[in-house]
Order: sequence, then C-alpha cells, then structure tokens
Amino acid sequence: MKKILFVIALCAVAAGCTDASRSKFTAFGSPHEVQCWNYHQEIYHGISTGRVSHDKEGSSDTISFEDAGTHQLVEIMLGQSSTCVIKVKP
Repeated sequence: MKKILFVIALCAVAAGCTDASRSKFTAFGSPHEVQCWNYHQEIYHGISTGRVSHDKEGSSDTISFEDAGTHQLVEIMLGQSSTCVIKVKP
C-alpha cells in the first residue's frame, strides 16, 4: 500500500513540474553549447564539460563552466548589453 501511495505522490509531483524544470534536472552534468554576444558581436562560443552555473550574487551576473576543449574555467560576466544562449548538447 505504501508503494502505491508513493507512486501516486511521485506522479503528482512530476505532473506539477514544468517542462523547463524537468529539463534542467535531466540536463544536469550534460555538456552544453554556450554562445555569448555583446552589442551583437559574438564574444564566446564553446562547449562545457558539464553543468553551467549562473550566479546572480549582488550586482554581478556571471555564468561559469569548464571548457571542454581547454579544460579551463570560463567565467563570463554579463552586463546590460550582453546575452548568452545555453543549450544542452544532444
């Protein structure tokens, strides 16, 4: 009986999540393609080794990740004119 209640509760929670929430959870640890622009000029295009972190601490707005090609930490500070598109690699 407990297993049935657990499955019902799990289905209710899963049904209540948005597609974006489920996608964020399933994409954890997957490589991501990152493209960033500043004033319509591309300033970065690369692949991460895994999760991309987005930190909005205080007045800074930064994304950080490990570059798959160089295995170095990449930190991109976003400003008012900066845009980044982050997509999970298939």
